[in-house]
Amino acid sequence: MKNAKADASIYLLTCLLQRLETSNPGLLQDMIQGVKADKSSLPDDVAEKDHIEQIFQESLLLLERADLLLKDSTNS
Repeated sequence: MKNAKADASIYLLTCLLQRLETSNPGLLQDMIQGVKADKSSLPDDVAEKDHIEQIFQESLLLLERADLLLKDSTNS
């Protein structure tokens, strides 16, 4: 399902993350590693575990997309 507000938010967050990475090299990789560490430390019995894991997954996708797009733009 298409959601213009959600897609616009993702677009703007991606742009902001890329600008932050430009002024703070390594920030995106640090954030990616932080999300992975938080995800792996999630207790098995946490309430709404499936939903929380989906949040971590979407966060990783956003960070990795921003990192990849930035690398692609600097290699072009």
